[in-house]
Amino acid sequence: MLLLKETNKRIVKYFPKSSFILRTSEGEFTYEEQINYTLPASVRERVETIPEQISLTISPNPFNSSCEIIAPKGANIEIYDLNGKHIDTFEEIPAIWQPDESIGSGIYLIRATMGDMTITKQAVLMK
Repeated sequence: MLLLKETNKRIVKYFPKSSFILRTSEGEFTYEEQINYTLPASVRERVETIPEQISLTISPNPFNSSCEIIAPKGANIEIYDLNGKHIDTFEEIPAIWQPDESIGSGIYLIRATMGDMTITKQAVLMK
């Protein structure tokens, strides 16, 4: 709790950078301070490109020789087998995954990560 020295009135609740509630004998008053701040362009661009939720599309699925992986711009895509072995990584969207001959038929996990959001889907490779 803060105390205003010149008026000897108590600030009951304080909300940093925005407002506080002032309680006096005449009642309770809310004081709001407007803050004008412009984010640098690099931060503004990054904030605008982060979606509220992340999506992941794998087409075709099941696939034979290659599949297209679509996620939001800026997402990191990783592919794992069911044992957790890392198979491949893509940073360019859309990504075309063309497994080489050493990769066998089976189910693979494709994970897209962007910021603190992650989504994982299965892809079926049928040779």
